[in-house]
Amino acid sequence: DCALADVVGDTFDGVALPGGIPGAEHLRDCQILAEKLVAQHEAGLLVAAICASPQVVLKTHGILTADTPATGHPAFSDLDAHVNQRVVVHENIITSQGPGTAIEFALAIIEKLCGAEKAVEVSTPMLVSSI
Repeated sequence: DCALADVVGDTFDGVALPGGIPGAEHLRDCQILAEKLVAQHEAGLLVAAICASPQVVLKTHGILTADTPATGHPAFSDLDAHVNQRVVVHENIITSQGPGTAIEFALAIIEKLCGAEKAVEVSTPMLVSSI
């Protein structure tokens, strides 16, 4: 564990945001995180968010635009290019709807970072059949 300020200059393969309120609001309001997310996205590196975070964090900071297909928790319906799917992968952005889609969200991240074979390797012993 470390403070975000201690790793702000580091490069990451991906940054994944949990959801929930007020957590997503706290993430949205963290300027260091906002700058990191924008830099991550502009570099074409993975940005992932689930539940409230696609709308509350990614849309607020311009990562989700009017033409970016995305999903999120149904209680937040203000995404311009909302897709009613459990997980949406668009270029370097992965979004998901909520707690009930968390395993699919995690497997989509694994697939994006490590390939489909690794996602199947991880999901098979978990008895996950949706991948």
